[in-house]
Amino acid sequence: MTAGVRTDGGPAAGRRRGRVVACGGGRGLLATVFIRGGKGYGVRMSLGTGAVRTALTRREAKLGVIFLDMRRTAAELSRLI
Repeated sequence: MTAGVRTDGGPAAGRRRGRVVACGGGRGLLATVFIRGGKGYGVRMSLGTGAVRTALTRREAKLGVIFLDMRRTAAELSRLI
């Protein structure tokens, strides 16, 4: 791997696991995944059937603002995809 370049197969795997949990529990389609870590948070939102948006934040982030911004931009990006 080139220094400074990161690749991630996680989004596809995460979507798959989320779909299994959401659909298997009879709760409908997966919309948002929230992950709390030791140094901050990770949020993934669906942009339809083929894409997700991911945000990584610091522990001090205001989560309400993060969710609001992600919902707004997810809606805009969904229209473009």
